[in-house]
Amino acid sequence: MTENTKTVEDKRKYVELLLFLGPWKRLVPPYWSKVIIAKALNKCDRKHGLRIKGYIITHRKIGLVLDNEKEEVEHILEEFKKYVYKQIKRHLNEEDDSPEDLVNFTLKGISKSKGLFRRTQLFNDHLVNMLMDKPLKIDYYSPHLARLKDYLHRYDFCSVQDYRGAKGPVKVKVKKKPKT
Repeated sequence: MTENTKTVEDKRKYVELLLFLGPWKRLVPPYWSKVIIAKALNKCDRKHGLRIKGYIITHRKIGLVLDNEKEEVEHILEEFKKYVYKQIKRHLNEEDDSPEDLVNFTLKGISKSKGLFRRTQLFNDHLVNMLMDKPLKIDYYSPHLARLKDYLHRYDFCSVQDYRGAKGPVKVKVKKKPKT
């Protein structure tokens, strides 16, 4: 399906987003940019009702599967961007080796809502299912999917950790599996 929301097995609609990090990613170390994003997602969960069903945060992009209405997501994303902007500004001002002119020039180029991320839809259904710990229904072996699955199981900033019983850096709405 090519819409921004998709109906899955349990008849719920999920908003699937892919956010590409803007030029600020070069100014913040990769680990810290992931921490900033994780903190912002958690704050949006606490204060604005963001319901995350699946996520992955890399040094270039963020994949999100959200259990919110499309209209809610627009407002929550604006709050998310404001918080990320504030954290980037704080990080750049704390860097001892960053000249003040560079910090001001960089912050001038990105506003609170523009220049932080480029947004598109997350089209990879297999990735979406893996991020939400849903079974993959394919009739053949795919080495590409096997590598992706292995990668996700070892990746720190990913919802697969939450579904496997560990606690990841971002709060995820995990459906408890019934004991048998």
